[in-house]
Amino acid sequence: MRKLIKQTLFTAISLYVLTYLFPQVRISNIPTLLTASLVFTLFSWFVKPVLKLLFLPVNLITFGLFSWIIQIIVLYLVLLVVPGFSIGEIQIPRFELGPFIFTAFTLSKFWSLFFVSFFIGLGNGLLAWLL
Repeated sequence: MRKLIKQTLFTAISLYVLTYLFPQVRISNIPTLLTASLVFTLFSWFVKPVLKLLFLPVNLITFGLFSWIIQIIVLYLVLLVVPGFSIGEIQIPRFELGPFIFTAFTLSKFWSLFFVSFFIGLGNGLLAWLL
């Protein structure tokens, strides 16, 4: 039970930070944030292992890279189940990094889901490491 609460809290913090950084990740209110993080945690615990088992041959062929697609499927299922939680096409503004100049671009829905699932995993891992 403690692990469920801890992982749900970490997911809620990660989602809140993402909504603050990217306006395309929208959560209508705090109960929706908590519901989305709880559903994401429960789907990660129960649906993700089933999907990993179903897609085991593909995952073996791709040397585990298909696990990202499974994570995206879990996030997409959360978007379908939780009303008030949505992810639009993320727009990255133009920026400079030393001598390199990167132009502005927009991520498609798939890449936005990939981006958000990556940062949820990164945020959860970072918070678990810190606490």
